[in-house]
Amino acid sequence: MSKLPSIFKADEHEKLGDFEAIDPGNYTAKIVKSEMVETKNKDGHFLKLQFEVLEGDCKGRMLWTNLNLVNPSDKAMEIAHKALASICEAVGINSVEDSEALHEKPMLIKVTKKAATSEYPEGNEIKGFKAHDGVLKLAAPGSSTKAEGGTTKAPKKMPWAKD
Repeated sequence: MSKLPSIFKADEHEKLGDFEAIDPGNYTAKIVKSEMVETKNKDGHFLKLQFEVLEGDCKGRMLWTNLNLVNPSDKAMEIAHKALASICEAVGINSVEDSEALHEKPMLIKVTKKAATSEYPEGNEIKGFKAHDGVLKLAAPGSSTKAEGGTTKAPKKMPWAKD
């Protein structure tokens, strides 16, 4: 048992929002948490990603997806690798060793609804990832968008380009 610092009166505070599924569509979001988790069967690992919606009516809502990066199913790993490649491209990173490098970088995520089952209520699935406006696209092989030290810099804006 822990004594609170003062008397807490619930009726004086706003309550948390509901956990209903959000409407399908494209949302600006960022990864705020990631971890590698062992599968229930202990025969693989998946990358668990937590996204935060950054704009609109759903601002602040959290969504999750799992990428089966190590799995006995080649198809599951293929899907995970495609999703991770899309995430990397969306945030302008070509290779990643630590998933934290993907955190706090805005991207567009395509969200769908999944129907309720006898075990779970209606929920959401993230089905796609794209670059958000202003995100640097991956450099083509052999291009010169690398600065000294290997960091990527934005290409020079051409005078005729529109904002």
